[in-house]
Amino acid sequence: MAFLRPNGSPIFANEIIGQGTHGLALYHGPDVLKVAKVRSIRNLEGADLNHTTCLNLMNTELLEREKQVYERLKDTQGIACCLKTSQDGILLKRYNESLEQVIDENDEPDDEEKSSWISQMIKAIRNCHQAGILLFDIALRNFLLCGDRSIKLIDFAQCAIFDEGTDMSIANDNGLTAKIDIFHLGCAIYSVSSWQRFEKVVLEDNKEWPDLSKMPQTEDMLFGDLIRGCWKGRYKSMDDIFRVVKAK
Repeated sequence: MAFLRPNGSPIFANEIIGQGTHGLALYHGPDVLKVAKVRSIRNLEGADLNHTTCLNLMNTELLEREKQVYERLKDTQGIACCLKTSQDGILLKRYNESLEQVIDENDEPDDEEKSSWISQMIKAIRNCHQAGILLFDIALRNFLLCGDRSIKLIDFAQCAIFDEGTDMSIANDNGLTAKIDIFHLGCAIYSVSSWQRFEKVVLEDNKEWPDLSKMPQTEDMLFGDLIRGCWKGRYKSMDDIFRVVKAK
């Protein structure tokens, strides 16, 4: 089933750099154009037509929300450089591989470099929260490595946008809270510290909150106490985490 651009023209397989649940990353000269994942409904009928139409609408709406996030986070430290938003999509600077790829394909670096990446991850997410943005989808695949070995955060399709100045420690969008972002951040930090991918998705629901006895052990790990604190819900805000890391 063919994917379509916003103008209705087809997207060919060799134009696609990568794809997520809701969007596609396309080659656009030296840069990347992100568009909604919209499938052709030509020749579809009945339930298939209805299902695909609903998915197309949802993915288009999520891309529009992501445009708003990039506009608010423009020139924010630790955030991927958005060159332009338009009817065509979101034009982004192209970076190297994600931290997920780096972990999968490379030897483990020293603690100094891992600490630098973890600190940058924390600062980037704190900057988002300070701008009134909760993320939800905090995962290694969304941290991209730059040529200077710094990292940038991408993919804001599943974000919640609040008025600037909102107290993010109590902000809640259908179960998405700072506590959820902090839990997912803990998983990303664990992945870098242990040099193995680990991801667990939760929402603000006691029935879904994981049994910590079944989570990986973090004793004697780089940032081990911080990771455990993220999973326990010890921190109310990213400012709390930032202060802990800054004090180290």
